[in-house]
Amino acid sequence: MREAGPVYSACRARRLQLQYRSMVKATNSRRPLVFDQQRLRTAGLVVLLAVLALGFQGTRGIWSPDEGYHAVIARTMLESGEWLIPHVVNQVWLDKPPLSNWGMAAGMWLLGTNEWGARLSHALWYVLTTLLVFVLGRALWDERSGRLAAILYATMVLPFIAANVLTPDTPLTFWTTAAAVAFWFARARSGPEAEWWKVALGVVLALGVWTKGPAALIPCAAMFVFLAATGTLRSFFVSWGMVLGALGFLTIGLSWYAHVGAVVPGALEYVWDNHVAGRLVSASYERHPGLAGAVEVYLPVLLGGTLPASAACWLALKRRWRGVLRRSFWQRLRHSPGDLLVVTWVVVPCLVLAAASSKLPLYVLPVFPTLALVCARLASSEAEARGVPVSWLGLPARLSWPLAVWIAALLALKAAGGVVDTNRDLRQLAAQLRNVVPPAPFEVVCIDLHCEGLVFYLGGAVERVLLASPPYPMFGGNEPLREELRELPEAPYHHLLVYEAKTETALRRRMARYSWLCSEQPIALSHDRRAIVCRAAGEVAAAIAPETHQLGRESPIP
Repeated sequence: MREAGPVYSACRARRLQLQYRSMVKATNSRRPLVFDQQRLRTAGLVVLLAVLALGFQGTRGIWSPDEGYHAVIARTMLESGEWLIPHVVNQVWLDKPPLSNWGMAAGMWLLGTNEWGARLSHALWYVLTTLLVFVLGRALWDERSGRLAAILYATMVLPFIAANVLTPDTPLTFWTTAAAVAFWFARARSGPEAEWWKVALGVVLALGVWTKGPAALIPCAAMFVFLAATGTLRSFFVSWGMVLGALGFLTIGLSWYAHVGAVVPGALEYVWDNHVAGRLVSASYERHPGLAGAVEVYLPVLLGGTLPASAACWLALKRRWRGVLRRSFWQRLRHSPGDLLVVTWVVVPCLVLAAASSKLPLYVLPVFPTLALVCARLASSEAEARGVPVSWLGLPARLSWPLAVWIAALLALKAAGGVVDTNRDLRQLAAQLRNVVPPAPFEVVCIDLHCEGLVFYLGGAVERVLLASPPYPMFGGNEPLREELRELPEAPYHHLLVYEAKTETALRRRMARYSWLCSEQPIALSHDRRAIVCRAAGEVAAAIAPETHQLGRESPIP
């Protein structure tokens, strides 16, 4: 029996070892099921973002004027190889730096010169911004808050629509959100890691300047207010990371302005007025100046553009709005850095934008990521206070189906843009002009109409001329109609004059001395527009028949 003891112990140990291995094997066999469930949720979120970003993204034609400008600039960059000086047809265009146009050109390089290629980069900016909202929400509070904020941002009306519109506002929103992430990590971390985040902050702001000029610096006002409120202004700036970040910002951010100033005469004076003085203090651009303009433009955008997020947190706002008006609320924010950051990032930029003289709805887009964070914070606290069960998305479970219906409605809205009949649709106008353009080479002359984007569809040359004085200051000015008409008798190329019917009397009066060059009967176009064909010099007696196959050739017009 004594000898059986060790044998028995060894056998028992062996059995326990086999049982343990069996348990481990069973546990491991179950882990993929749990892991796959998490991966399935993540994959579902990614698929949702992809559907929102890419669904019907290229269905709608290019609309004038802004989309026409940027689409033509991107196409010209791709064809000419001139990436630093934007051009619309043959005219230098300095209203915006070129970074957002690079993204559009990259999409055209991948997918071709079409609406899908032009808008591909905006879908990517939209997705990346949504992911940054998630990262920031998780860093400020927790993962569920970040996930909910990302869903709210992706389904807000204004960010969703802006991702389908070719302006620099969507890429700018990515860079300003990235600046918020870098700023928070620079403040929340310590040691060399914090300093390198300050360097990243300077680089990100510089790339924002390359996207839409000094507008990228508006969030910096929120940073200053935040640092001053927390008493960390001096400690944040007196550091080697901030010095390197400032150097990176100045080196990268101002390099484009230095280049255009050296290459294009008069560029710096125009850029100063167009990017800074004209937008902030001058009413020369006639874009809703004054406080009344802020109420007229930004209030509807902030109320309607934040749907459905603003509706989801309405109950929380209703219960707390009195507390927001109390001084104690703002004092408590100093002890809640995450809440203070999102509040300052919304309030301060809105005040700056309201004070500026130039206002358009998309200018306020960069505050929407932090608005989504505010709405997520309110919705989470309300759900917790009321004991409402929430789904893995962070939303109350009962809102899952309404969210699905809302997403379907957003996609239907984007799809409807491809069939809506509007006078801004340049694809529609180009399709009509294909039947009436003269033999190449030709120039399309738009009289008091923004048709520059026709180059995206027709190629050749397109020019805008004015019957009266220019209402909007452009670099190089706008050519008056009388100067364009003087070129007709000696022009080696045909002209196609496009105008609105209401201006025909004034146009005919100015064209009286050149009527022998042009067709007597105008060609009717949609939306009460008309076209007149004027022959090239040396072909006065020649018949002008449409030659659709000539479209897209390079125009010899210098």
